[in-house]
Amino acid sequence: MDIKKFIGKINITDYLDEDVLGKIGSDCSADFKDDQTDRTEKDFNLEKAKKIAQQVIEPKTFPFRNASNVKYPLITNAVIEFNSRVSPLICNNGEAVKIKALGGENDLIKDENGEFVISQETGLFKNENEDKTDRGQKVKDIMNWIIHDLSDWEEEKDRLTLVYALAGFAATKNYFDYGTSLPKSELVLPLSLYWEAGKTFNKATRKSQIISMPVNEVVENMRMGIFKDDEEAIASYKDEDSIDLIEMHTLLDLDEDGYKEPYIVVFTKEGGKVLRIVARYDESDILYNKSGKIAKINPKEYFVFYEFIPCLDGSTYPLGLCDLLLFTNESINSITNQLIDAGTLSNIQGGFISGNARIRGGQQAFTPGEFKYIDNAGLDISNTIVPLPTKEPSSALFQLLGLLIDNGKQLAMLSDVLSGDVNPNIQPTTLLALIEQGLSGFKAILKRLHRSLKQELQLYYDMIFEHLEDLKRFYPEARLLQDVTAEDFSRDFVIIPVSDEYYSTSIEKAQRSNFYMQLAMSGNPFINPEEATRRGLETLGVENYKQLMAKPQPQQPDPLMVAQAQAQLQFIMEQIKRLNVQNQIDLIKTSLEKMRTDSEVGNDSIKTQSETVKRSAEAISALATAESKQAGINNPEYISQAKDMSNFNNSQAMENMIDEQTIGNTQGLLPERLGSVQNNGNGEGVLPVPEGQQGAEKEGMSELI
Repeated sequence: MDIKKFIGKINITDYLDEDVLGKIGSDCSADFKDDQTDRTEKDFNLEKAKKIAQQVIEPKTFPFRNASNVKYPLITNAVIEFNSRVSPLICNNGEAVKIKALGGENDLIKDENGEFVISQETGLFKNENEDKTDRGQKVKDIMNWIIHDLSDWEEEKDRLTLVYALAGFAATKNYFDYGTSLPKSELVLPLSLYWEAGKTFNKATRKSQIISMPVNEVVENMRMGIFKDDEEAIASYKDEDSIDLIEMHTLLDLDEDGYKEPYIVVFTKEGGKVLRIVARYDESDILYNKSGKIAKINPKEYFVFYEFIPCLDGSTYPLGLCDLLLFTNESINSITNQLIDAGTLSNIQGGFISGNARIRGGQQAFTPGEFKYIDNAGLDISNTIVPLPTKEPSSALFQLLGLLIDNGKQLAMLSDVLSGDVNPNIQPTTLLALIEQGLSGFKAILKRLHRSLKQELQLYYDMIFEHLEDLKRFYPEARLLQDVTAEDFSRDFVIIPVSDEYYSTSIEKAQRSNFYMQLAMSGNPFINPEEATRRGLETLGVENYKQLMAKPQPQQPDPLMVAQAQAQLQFIMEQIKRLNVQNQIDLIKTSLEKMRTDSEVGNDSIKTQSETVKRSAEAISALATAESKQAGINNPEYISQAKDMSNFNNSQAMENMIDEQTIGNTQGLLPERLGSVQNNGNGEGVLPVPEGQQGAEKEGMSELI
């Protein structure tokens, strides 16, 4: 079976036999139950911590009915405090992404016509670094536009920071939603996420999500071909509102070659009926060895894992506030309730009444200043009523309660300094030191969050690049998408979250911004004032800070320097032209010398005949010149002899010439120019230039000058 045919299929269950699907369903269902069983204790603690964090009210019957059941909000405060610190950092001023260009050269950029591109900001030639910056700005604007304006990404991350701080972990499932033509990030809650027992999430080959889907939606997916058309498999759920499905990202050996391929299997939680199988790879992810067998398949990952604190012993499940504070919070709850119950018993006493007192039992209602009659038969009333022995709330328990709360706050990073409850007389330097110390553990958590956000935003980047044309068709009026191309989404960028992975307080940011501003105004020749100002405004979080910065105007050149540069350029161009002419002359001389050498070696007789003709022509020319000086006209006899010699020379040249074109254009063949000897008006005989060669001769001469 060729696994390539599974690529791109919406469901491959039709390619498999029912027996194969049955085995896959039973195996996957058994694996999921093993993973769920391995996490029983973690899930139990998480359920109890959820009730404390949500302040769930539960009735209590011990030590008496309606006894106190207060839940101290230690976990609640810790979760809310973490969310309030982190959530504003994820999206800052409507931005979640910033781009960093990798490498880059200072080579100038040319357009399609080969002309150098001028930068609109600086007015100078644009180099590769500036081009990467411009493309990175396009990518950044598109991603922030989708995240902030078109999707619920920011809301999902707000929920994420609450959930994963409590449980210690959570995940997002990232995929492209063809219904909206947008990348989607879906929060996966901790109690719906399971992975291979005994392994960390990133190393696990089996990851599962529990999906509660309405029955009607399941039927829709079956009839649309997304799920296997087997309505009998869900017949028992038709009276239910929803069905629990398991989406498992696992490995299956469908081609039975001994190597398991990555797939997504969707099956019912009860019964293990397989509804869908999808390939989790593309053709580019398949690697072959020299013999043509599949050596490795790189699976596509859709989950991004967020962990609060890794397990201290390096085991499977990370630690959250439910693990760190649950037992402390329960102890605080117990002591608090004991103190309240003791106060209740002390304030509302009960006891025994002697039968001889003849006092009606039960509750008696008194109004202020009222006395009631009793028939005690002369007995002392204090001897007939015996109250139950009770004590005031214990001061020792109260001190222990304070100790537990302080330790719990320290563990939850809820110091009074960070919450603003400090001594007003404390020195500023001492306050900053306390804040820095209080945030030391928090910064490590934020760095892990930053790393996961970077991985998720990279998936967003890849999905936008892959489905850019779908975005353009779905949002044709979006200006941001009109001038962007797939080439802008190159691999020379690093996608970075805007969150500060080291977490700076407002005071630290103000100090850092002030430092940049001082650098900008220092006048240091090694400091770029524009860049220092930009960093100062960006660090302080000023909204739309680029609008505050004036664009640098290109410096106007000195007219005298321009004139000197033009003169120097003209001189250089003339020198280049002369060098070109000299090179052409040298080339012609070299060619002629070679032809002469070849002619002398190969054809001595032709040379002798040419010399004879040349001397005869010179003699005729001399006689013609002498006669013209005397008579003023040419002698027909001389002209006839010259023509005969010309015809003779032409016949010899046609037979033996090595390069007729070159010799004819350079030497001119003197006998051809003896066709008629004319008077130049000065009493001298001249040889006229034949028609058709006058322009060529002038042209050739102009090239040699």
